[in-house]
Amino acid sequence: MELKEIKFTIIVFSYNGEMFLHQCIDSLINQTRDISDVEILIIDDTSKDSSIEIIKNYQKKYPKIIRLILNDEWSRDTKKSNRNKGVLSAKGKYILFCDQDDWYEENTLERLESYIDQCPDIDYIEYNYINNYEATGVKEVKRGRVEDFHIYEIKNETDRIDLALEDILPGATFAWNKIYNRNFLIKNNIHHNELSQYTGFSDNFFSGLLVTHCTKFGKLDEAFYNYRIYKGSYSHDTAVNSKVQLERCKVANVYLQECKRRGTLKNNPEFIEYIYFRTYLLKTFWKFLLQYDPIPYEILMLMKSTICSQFCQYRKNVIMATKQELVLLFDILDQNWTEKYLDTLKIDMKKKIETDNKILKHLYLNNI
Repeated sequence: MELKEIKFTIIVFSYNGEMFLHQCIDSLINQTRDISDVEILIIDDTSKDSSIEIIKNYQKKYPKIIRLILNDEWSRDTKKSNRNKGVLSAKGKYILFCDQDDWYEENTLERLESYIDQCPDIDYIEYNYINNYEATGVKEVKRGRVEDFHIYEIKNETDRIDLALEDILPGATFAWNKIYNRNFLIKNNIHHNELSQYTGFSDNFFSGLLVTHCTKFGKLDEAFYNYRIYKGSYSHDTAVNSKVQLERCKVANVYLQECKRRGTLKNNPEFIEYIYFRTYLLKTFWKFLLQYDPIPYEILMLMKSTICSQFCQYRKNVIMATKQELVLLFDILDQNWTEKYLDTLKIDMKKKIETDNKILKHLYLNNI
């Protein structure tokens, strides 16, 4: 009997997630589309609770669908990416990621298949997501720029710059709101950073390589992924690590070094610089300035020094010159940063935000 080809692999990461796993796995099993050609690949990162038992119970019920990989050591100790392991182990032609505390809409595979079949060789399709605020029960659908499905092709680096100018590239920095052509990821070594270059915010590194190398991608406005926001999540609880945002800066530098190694920095320096500034500065600066008390002055000074040493001619970048949120940050970068200046800036920015000015709310408040 001929084995059925696997079309989709959904990679799930598990670590002490017993209170989330049922909702997550059920959302993948109970799709409106037949899942006989779907692989649910679950990588458990040395859970100490009942997570492994929960997964094995699902595996017994769906032995042809669910595959479990057990890590011998915790990935934060080994500095090895579970997502890289998942991509290399996947059998599907197309790959989706799902974190254990999130879940997919039940029509996700059915709808995505209708789009991906229009262009089977597409590198990836980006879709929207739903923020689920657990504390309030509020659901917030994140809407993108494109109102319907559209395929973009990049024939040269000028096309890539043009798409950046139109706010089409880069897309969201998340890895989980896209479906990927596995061959594209493997061929171009689109991976999450690890080992000596391991940092948090590895989605930023991955998505940086993604938009640097893609030649055909799609965007649509439908929301499929449910992203859970709750107290205690490492991604949202700065009490876990009061300087966690510095990881975003570290990964920007890792991305830059990788681009230098690959030669892509020479091929398209303006686009690489744009991605670097978005990752290193755009959100991180406002978080440090407006959310932290006291302001981490030494970190902000280090940020400015690093940026100016890497790209001192940032105002000449043709892409960034059109982005109001970056130009405003350049005005700040041009100043002499002292503790007094940053304290005054914080007060001024908060006053402007409180005026409920729509532009400022978008440029500042939405970036933190």
